[in-house]
Amino acid sequence: MTGSNETNSGIGGQPWLEMWQKFYESNMNNWTGMMMNMGSSQTYGAFWNQYVQATLEMQEAFKQFNERWLQSVGLPTREDLSRVNQQIYDLANRLDELEEKLK
Repeated sequence: MTGSNETNSGIGGQPWLEMWQKFYESNMNNWTGMMMNMGSSQTYGAFWNQYVQATLEMQEAFKQFNERWLQSVGLPTREDLSRVNQQIYDLANRLDELEEKLK
């Protein structure tokens, strides 16, 4: 049995749920406003522009490093494999054409 001093106010008779909802809504409003202000600023845009540029430059440097390393150990690069694949494809097409002429 519950004491007579307890109240059933709040969401679903739970006062802590109402407190949590108010806390959540207040924080969401604050965060939403802050992110909207930050996301629309030129400083924020400039930061992300620099970040993306640096990431792309690093990715390109990594790609070049890998290609040089593969060549130094005598392994084919992606470009080498792509070129050989194209040659095989072209050769298969020529063979198909020759087979058709021989029929």
